[in-house]
Amino acid sequence: MAYLPYICAIVKEILRWRPAVPLGLTHVSNEDDVYEGYFLPKGISVIANVWELNHDPETYGPDSYEFNPARYLDEKDQLISGPPGTKDDGHFSFGFGRRVCIGKHVATNSLFIQIAMSLWASTLTNVKDQAIDVDAFLDEGLIMRPMPFQVYIQPRFSEATVLLAQECELRGR
Repeated sequence: MAYLPYICAIVKEILRWRPAVPLGLTHVSNEDDVYEGYFLPKGISVIANVWELNHDPETYGPDSYEFNPARYLDEKDQLISGPPGTKDDGHFSFGFGRRVCIGKHVATNSLFIQIAMSLWASTLTNVKDQAIDVDAFLDEGLIMRPMPFQVYIQPRFSEATVLLAQECELRGR
C-alpha cells in the first residue's frame, strides 16, 4: 500500500467524508465528568457524532465537506498521518479509545483492494449527459449509503472482464 499513496488517501477520504455509520456506538461514562461546562454523571450514555467530528473545519480545514484525498498527501504526493487526534486513520469513522472497531483493518484493506483493482482494470465514466450528485445519499437509520447511480465501466484490456468476474465470484457477489 505504501507504493500507492493516492489510493491510500482516497480510502481515508472516503471513510472520513461519508462514514457508513455517522453516529458512533454508545459508550457509558465510568465516572462523573465535566465536558465544556456540561456535567456528565457516572453511568450516562454518550454517543459520538462521527459525522460532525469528520467534518470539523478546525480539524480538516474550510473544505471539510468536500471530497479531497489530497488532504492526506504532502507536497511530494506521499501519504501523511492524519490530523491530530485521528492517529493514522485520519478520521473518526472506526471510533476511538479502547472500543475502536475491530474490523477496521479488514474494511480499510478491502476498500483499498477494490479501488486499486477497479482503477487498474477499468475506466469509469458518467453515463452520457447524466451528472452524478456526489452529495446525494440514503440515510437508513444508523447506516448511510450513496444514492443509486449509473456509470459506464469499460475494461482497460481484454482479460480485465474475466479477472473482475473472478474477483466478484471470490467475494460471493
